[in-house]
Amino acid sequence: MRVRTIIGVVLAASVAGCGGGDDCLAGATLFASEADKLAKCSATGQQPIARPAVVYAISGTAKQVQITYVNRQGGTQQETAALPWSFGFQGVDKAQLYVSAQNQGPDGSVIVTITVDGLTKKSSSSSGAYVIASAIDTCC
Repeated sequence: MRVRTIIGVVLAASVAGCGGGDDCLAGATLFASEADKLAKCSATGQQPIARPAVVYAISGTAKQVQITYVNRQGGTQQETAALPWSFGFQGVDKAQLYVSAQNQGPDGSVIVTITVDGLTKKSSSSSGAYVIASAIDTCC
């Protein structure tokens, strides 16, 4: 079992791009580090593009949940975790945002929330045995 908890603005520098230029259009270039981004932007005379901070958060009284979510690359990931749980990344325009959590026990509640730049975009809750709460939206 692997628990990922990423709190606050996560990976802000690692997935920001530069404005302008064929290889630095918004959503076209992802950089491995802040230094890589700044070097590329400086070398081409471009300004960094700020990408929105997306956070999936799950809370509640359930002891353990099965989580399914869409990651920053658009792939689906699953994991089992104790609550609370969160995962953050920098969003890309028009990308699908999705998170769901299924209670793995006979009682308890589950609350899932998607926030973008600190503002709640979608939230859902459910209570009871093996219930599922899910939230879906489009980024930014």
